[in-house]
Amino acid sequence: MANTHEIHTSEIRSFLGCRRRWNWAYRDRIVPDTPARPLQFGIAFHIAMETFYDPGPWSSTSPEEKTKRAIDAFIQECERQRLAFLKATGQSALLQADGDDYAERIDLGIGMLEWYGKQIHPKEDYWFKPVMVEVPFQVPIVDPSTGQPLRCMAPPVQYAGEGINVTEDECLRTCGQVHPYAAVVTFDGRIDAIMQDQVNGGYLIWDHKSAAQIRKDDRLLQLDPQVNGYMWAAVVGLEMDVRGFLYVEYRKDYPKPPEPLKKSYKGRHFSTNKTSPTDYENFTRTVQRFDPPGYKAGVYDEFIAWLQGPEAPVYHKRFTILKDKKNLKSIGRQLYDIARDMISQDLTIYPNAGHFSCSGCAYYTPCLSMFLGEDHQHALSSTPFKHV
Repeated sequence: MANTHEIHTSEIRSFLGCRRRWNWAYRDRIVPDTPARPLQFGIAFHIAMETFYDPGPWSSTSPEEKTKRAIDAFIQECERQRLAFLKATGQSALLQADGDDYAERIDLGIGMLEWYGKQIHPKEDYWFKPVMVEVPFQVPIVDPSTGQPLRCMAPPVQYAGEGINVTEDECLRTCGQVHPYAAVVTFDGRIDAIMQDQVNGGYLIWDHKSAAQIRKDDRLLQLDPQVNGYMWAAVVGLEMDVRGFLYVEYRKDYPKPPEPLKKSYKGRHFSTNKTSPTDYENFTRTVQRFDPPGYKAGVYDEFIAWLQGPEAPVYHKRFTILKDKKNLKSIGRQLYDIARDMISQDLTIYPNAGHFSCSGCAYYTPCLSMFLGEDHQHALSSTPFKHV
């Protein structure tokens, strides 16, 4: 039994997104029963980047060595996932029916890491050095007015028929967690890496995400619960001179040379399809070498200009969000207000219906049944949900 009531960023996002969904997932502990997957790309890539920015060998390894270590870690994690999937499903080999693009996704990860190690790291990592990776934290949430820690006062509950002995000073999942009565509420998480700024001094939190598309700006990141919460936790809990947050995104792709056309079109021998995964350097270098007449004639000029413009595909981007003491004080207050609502036994539960909150929501069917006054419990107690 834990001694604290833990709150993580994922729960905060769920709570702010839809209270009904949050209540089912985090209080009632009813979650989608998703099947095992042969490869969780994001996890494997995350481990690769953790290895790339390992502080231990950072100063003594070349970009090529860092890249190789990251690729080895990526492949090792992919293989671990594959074997775990086969064991869970009782198979001896992956089947095409599993939607398996295992080999292709390994190639994708290797390509992304090789491109990053050769093109991005040497140009953009000169001003900092990693000092810690995978840094866990647990910081008590306090009332800014009194300085007293927030406590979960959920009453003790014993589920009938389970034969669980519950003492008077314990609560049993009334709040979704098992902990002593009046346990301190904490904000918990794990920081991907902490970088030391060797130019301006201080430290920055580093967080990396792989995504289908790179966001255009940091507008939403200024209000993001993870960005703000991790900054607050690092300063208050780790007592470090953390001055900002580096939010790093990697597109699940990497620039490649353009595809040659099967048949020349308007004097061009290479594709100028704007959805193709290429960039200015790869495209220009290829057409200069393999289609010099077309390049000199200017048949690629329009596409090359587009590749240099704002609409060209982006494969990697870093957003720096800086916070001062005034910002951090406001973040602490907001975190307290959100956490206080989350542990309140009098909280009103209702759906936050909307295009973005409902699209793709696993709880849509039981939520709709509840809205229509039907038996939503039947939908919750059947596939694809399970109690945890």
